[in-house]
Amino acid sequence: MANPNPTPKPENLKPYKKGHQTHAEAVEKGSKGGKISGEKYREQVFISKNIKKFLEKEYIDDGKKVTGSDLMEKSWVNIFKKGGVPSVSLTKVMSEATEGSKVKVEIPNTEKIDDKLNKIASEIIDEVNDQSQNP
Repeated sequence: MANPNPTPKPENLKPYKKGHQTHAEAVEKGSKGGKISGEKYREQVFISKNIKKFLEKEYIDDGKKVTGSDLMEKSWVNIFKKGGVPSVSLTKVMSEATEGSKVKVEIPNTEKIDDKLNKIASEIIDEVNDQSQNP
């Protein structure tokens, strides 16, 4: 079901001015925009629910039972280790995917993720410092 009171985005709104379009055209365009907005909202809810299902489900990885959040953590760590464009892209995609999400997604063991990311960041900083001292 579409959000009955969506917050309009000013950049997407085109003002109705007399003489530029008829009232009927303005109503038609408004209706069309509302339908598209509803589709986008339903799509975002669908994606959020499926991400939650993925994170909660159990999988087999290298012969061990792991949760989807464990698999995602492993993938993220590998991507962030590589650095560069993939890590920036992952950050952007995840922020867009969770923006305005009404489905609360909790990832257990976030301390582990933070510790691993801090360790990786420290290693990268050390490596950069070493390279700058030994050109």
